[in-house]
Amino acid sequence: MNDYLQYKFQLKKFNLMKEWLNDCLILIEVFFSQL
Repeated sequence: MNDYLQYKFQLKKFNLMKEWLNDCLILIEVFFSQL
């Protein structure tokens, strides 16, 4: 059960990181389109 919880936690962290990276990419695109 502990391994499962740890797995879920890692997955959540990974998804958050992915969302954060997507946001960063969008911001970069917007920034460059403003130049």
